[in-house]
Amino acid sequence: LEFADMARVYEIDPAVMARTAAWLASGQQSDGSWTPTEGGIAEGAINQYQGQALRTTAYIAWALAEAGQGGRSLERALAYLRSSIGSTDDAYTLAVAANAFAAAKDGAAREVLARLVKAGKADEDGMHWESSGESAVYSRGDVLAIETTAIAAQALIRFAKGVVVSYRGTW
Repeated sequence: LEFADMARVYEIDPAVMARTAAWLASGQQSDGSWTPTEGGIAEGAINQYQGQALRTTAYIAWALAEAGQGGRSLERALAYLRSSIGSTDDAYTLAVAANAFAAAKDGAAREVLARLVKAGKADEDGMHWESSGESAVYSRGDVLAIETTAIAAQALIRFAKGVVVSYRGTW
């Protein structure tokens, strides 16, 4: 994801992106998920999501789709997400998965976004999302709510250009 973001402003060797995608694919489980193990390179999301296959898989699928490194690995990850996303109501995980589906232009984005909108909290200031635990960058509490809201908004904007989301949680 970082390489894809950087490539928008600075030339990145496409071979680096391809090697990174291949390295990620090498750690994919037979069911399409990623379950990070202790040790090795475990920074950022990979470190924070230890033991959270759904969130880890959503994050890696988002990165692969965003970087244009789809292929079979991304297809398997999206299939895993489609079959597993019903097991969580966590807004942060839903937001990361929604970004993965939206970046991959997968129709499952609509259902996940609908669940995400329902999970939102509307008040006089607008709509926001809350989560528990920690994010990839160690956010907790109010800061995690801000990060979750930003990731949710990013998914909504990416998917629903021109579609208005009301504060009542409908679209």
